[in-house]
Amino acid sequence: MIDKTLYKLIIIIFLSFFSFQVFSQPVKEMRCIWLTTNWRLDWPSKAGVSTQIEKLQKNELIAMLDKIEQMNINVVFFQVRARGEIMFKSSIEPFSAFISGKSGVSTSYDPLQFAVQECHKRGMECHAWMVCMPLGKNGGNCLSLKKGMITSYKGEQFLEPGHPFTAGYLASVASEIVKNYDVDGLHLDYIRYPDKIKGYPDSKLYSKYGSGMSLEDWRRKNISDIVYAIYDNVKRIKPWVKVSSATLGRLDDIPGMKAYGWNAYNSAYQDVERWLGDGKQDFIVPMMYYNEELFYPYMIDWLRKNNGKAVVPGLGVYRIEKNDSNWDVSEIENQTYFSREFGASGQALYRAKNVLDNQKDIYYKFKNVLYEYPANIPSLIHETGDSISNVEDLKISAQYGNESLTWSKVENAYYYSLYGFDENGKIYLLHSKVTSNYFSFNFLENDAFIKLGVSASDRYNNESDISWIELKQKEFKDYSHCFSKLFYDNNRNVLSLEDFSKYTSISIQDVGGNICFRDQIKSDKVSLSLSKGFYRVQLSLRDGKIENKWFAVE
Repeated sequence: MIDKTLYKLIIIIFLSFFSFQVFSQPVKEMRCIWLTTNWRLDWPSKAGVSTQIEKLQKNELIAMLDKIEQMNINVVFFQVRARGEIMFKSSIEPFSAFISGKSGVSTSYDPLQFAVQECHKRGMECHAWMVCMPLGKNGGNCLSLKKGMITSYKGEQFLEPGHPFTAGYLASVASEIVKNYDVDGLHLDYIRYPDKIKGYPDSKLYSKYGSGMSLEDWRRKNISDIVYAIYDNVKRIKPWVKVSSATLGRLDDIPGMKAYGWNAYNSAYQDVERWLGDGKQDFIVPMMYYNEELFYPYMIDWLRKNNGKAVVPGLGVYRIEKNDSNWDVSEIENQTYFSREFGASGQALYRAKNVLDNQKDIYYKFKNVLYEYPANIPSLIHETGDSISNVEDLKISAQYGNESLTWSKVENAYYYSLYGFDENGKIYLLHSKVTSNYFSFNFLENDAFIKLGVSASDRYNNESDISWIELKQKEFKDYSHCFSKLFYDNNRNVLSLEDFSKYTSISIQDVGGNICFRDQIKSDKVSLSLSKGFYRVQLSLRDGKIENKWFAVE
């Protein structure tokens, strides 16, 4: 048992350490974000089925995913079910009015299919996010519910966890998603009893199905039965699809600390420790939207009781809003570092719009500091036990400033990852989710690294060892002698060029080939605004030739 004094001591030591210690970023980390469609909180801004509105919806989602990709998020929880209505083509439940404007009326495009395609284009996983129990005021117009499966409570309607058909019903919705869409995960939300449960009318069902259990144990069994039915169905269809749940932020009260009376085990009847121990979750996402003593001790508690499974705390980014709790951004920053240091497998940010609106510079805090470099998703599905072969036959070719890296294809490889190794022995993940055995750098001289490496990963995120190839500067001597001397001032974000009059224009790209800056050259000083990372400069000479240079922004 860990008492309140020890929890506080751990927190004090951490925060004191954090005040002067710079933490390195993990190469493997889940970086998740919830993208909410319920009430159109994040997306779309307008509902409808006209060509104009559907085009607007698609463009809005593309713009959001572009920004999410730029902050190195690797998992998007895309909400596909809320209030008994869905955001995909279904034979079980009606299409959502939040997308089309009218319940049961579908758009001409499939939002989930579109989201999956756009996430995968950007190297991000797309997890279908299901809100399980709430059905709103009208039962969600569900098509296949049987008598007794809906319970009215405090003016709202809910799927009844105690009904013997509920687990199969939700499992059928989950199965429909996994069968028909190339999702990477299924994420369960509100997989619990309603808030403030006192007076909940399930006494008749308890009398009929309780089988001698206490009411509390029976309710926990009901929720567990639903979780297990969904998990087992998903794994039978596609075993690589990860199953997770957004649970209450506190697993249980902690002995020696104030009892707040709102926790997963006793209040919502989520027996999460059992789920994890029985292997019915691939990772868990507790919604830890609190601070100070309501966050740090409970984060440790989750990590002590996770039964070897991954814990990804949900961080309440919305709390920084002035009309909410008005937190300082440093609270989210501290929670991110704390979760990393104490063994969490990543973070989940609630919710997309709160991050992308950049209030108090939170978007740039993640983009430029907390998630400065990419991260791969760790392997969370341990039952496969498979290994994947290492990459072989790495080759570099360079011609007139264009450089490419190639390698032999690896059987069962779903994607490849590109790494850099600098002269100090530090390894950087430069690019993840490369889907071919070819990568074009579009730069000639590489000052940042002495070696490049490639690994292969399968659909389960099992990763091979990194295979390395040395970068020998002598390979470039025939081309590099004509380069202009280039100096970059990190403090002022100014690029200086010698002999600038020889050049007509400048273009700057990141390692993925994305153009970050382009302009005509008019002086020897070029003002820039680049985030930390590695960039290639392409200089156009007046005779039509191209020069290239590679530099790092610290």
